[in-house]
Amino acid sequence: MSDLLKELDGQDVVIVRCPIEREGYKGNAQHPFRLHDKIKLKSVPTLIWWQGDSTSDRVVEEEFVTGDHLLEFSEKLLK
Repeated sequence: MSDLLKELDGQDVVIVRCPIEREGYKGNAQHPFRLHDKIKLKSVPTLIWWQGDSTSDRVVEEEFVTGDHLLEFSEKLLK
């Protein structure tokens, strides 16, 4: 992930980090990030890519294991 951030340096990209305590999130169907119209968080960690006002892609917890989806995600960001 740090390599991706280095490659994005200087590009027109905004990265927002929202730390979430797993204890307050796990099993809490009323968590604000789960209910938010644009975020709709289903697992932690999650990377979300927005283009304009809509979600274009996301990488969720289980997809970090293999890294394939993360690689595709980063390639989209670097275009």
